[in-house]
Amino acid sequence: MVFQEHPLKDLYRIAVWWPYRWLMEWLPAGLEVLVNRIAGRAAKVVARGQAAHLRARLSEALGATDDLEGTVSEVFQTHFANQYVVFSFQKVTQDTLPSYLTIEGFEHLKAALALGKGVVVAHPHFALPQLPLHALGVLGYAVNQVGGGRPNIQFSAIGEKVAGIRESLESRIQANLHDATGFIRPALRALERNEVLFTASDGTGSGNEMGRRLVSTVLDREMSLPVFAVWAGLKTGATVLPLVTWRDASGPSLYRARFEAPLVLEGSAKDDAALQAGVDQFAGHLSGWLRAHPGDWHFWDKWTTEQGGLLSSDPVGGP
Repeated sequence: MVFQEHPLKDLYRIAVWWPYRWLMEWLPAGLEVLVNRIAGRAAKVVARGQAAHLRARLSEALGATDDLEGTVSEVFQTHFANQYVVFSFQKVTQDTLPSYLTIEGFEHLKAALALGKGVVVAHPHFALPQLPLHALGVLGYAVNQVGGGRPNIQFSAIGEKVAGIRESLESRIQANLHDATGFIRPALRALERNEVLFTASDGTGSGNEMGRRLVSTVLDREMSLPVFAVWAGLKTGATVLPLVTWRDASGPSLYRARFEAPLVLEGSAKDDAALQAGVDQFAGHLSGWLRAHPGDWHFWDKWTTEQGGLLSSDPVGGP
């Protein structure tokens, strides 16, 4: 979810990235996430136009639901919790991790690492997508992430200052971060060392859509999805594990993540049919996750065929 630039946004930034940030970093571990979600709930009341936009997108994608308004509120809460998750990384330690996240499906990760060829974790932008990345690093795994670089936005002077603070706070993540706008070879070397490589497989949060994308069916619509996770698995022999994270209101952790069984990949990284088969498998997972946890996805505002949207009928880009 994207809030456009506005002169008043700088006043908001000053309030959030100085006094509010200091308060969030002072609060007991986990409480700051709940406060951020409360802020998101309040933002839904103020941002009526954005809420109406999301309501229309969700209705189109999911049809009639029992609690559409509650889902719209969840999307706002998810956005704010993720937007300011950088206030939390220094708090997530081995001792506090259980209050933040429970991870299921570790047997899939351990079995994949036992093969010695590395693991590509293909995940969507659900809940706090960097939380499992940081958690695995805290638990002692060698973890990497391929990211989309800085957001494709022309910031004000204050916005640039905030972007620098965010980048500094993100350096607390217990993982190696690789910018996909540069050379991709360091990420592939991580797989050669039998490490774990996270890559978002539903799009990029920066707005810079990089690399090749292929069209597959998600919620009965044609959606353009990144091919990198499948391509890297086919090229290096690494196992590709789908991973989803969602808000667990019943606890004991704030969030829950689950490794699914690996994608079944056959063929070459140069084989379009092999790439399509892998992307189609991920698309099947994504459809199920969207139905089960619609309030945790960040990209409902991109559920459109308009420019910048994810719905498409044509593959774009190169490998």
